[in-house]
Amino acid sequence: MIMERKLELRDISGYLPNGLAIIMKDETVNIVYGAVLNKTGYGLWNPADFYYTRYYNGQISEHFYTQYYKPILHPISDLYRTITHDGKEIIPIAELAKIAIEESENVEWCVSDGGAAYYNESEEDEDELCFCSVGIRYDEYQNAFVYFNEDSDDRCVPNQYQLFDKLNEWKIDYRGLIEAGLAVSVYDLEDNPYK
Repeated sequence: MIMERKLELRDISGYLPNGLAIIMKDETVNIVYGAVLNKTGYGLWNPADFYYTRYYNGQISEHFYTQYYKPILHPISDLYRTITHDGKEIIPIAELAKIAIEESENVEWCVSDGGAAYYNESEEDEDELCFCSVGIRYDEYQNAFVYFNEDSDDRCVPNQYQLFDKLNEWKIDYRGLIEAGLAVSVYDLEDNPYK
């Protein structure tokens, strides 16, 4: 018997400290910043209001979820696209590569659908660029970031938690919530609440 997936607090908790946009049933968008625990469960919190949505046993009540709101997230494919975060345009996978690979902060990253790699200037000729197949990519099968280069097999990046913290900050859906119908893509809205 296949159980229907439901949105759980653990699915959204990483996004909350950075302000998670939610779309209400009436299509208004609100930003929430945390969950408040009480005797009956949890509620989402924002500075202007307290949402009386309740959670029981770590799951959002289906009644409240389907009737009142869904989280708004970037799809995982936005790892490889330019997005706006805090008024600055970034390509998430390139920013993650700077964190994951030591001494690469000043490298200009070239991005493809399969990951991030960078170009180095050739020492022989300043105008010539040589491609170096070194970088990181997101492996959806392993739900992990992997490091690759032409001299070795793929291996997991050691500082995964830092990379997933960034995905939470940028509101990128790495849990498959949009695909499962449990969240709304920023592209399904007229205005992106994270710009």
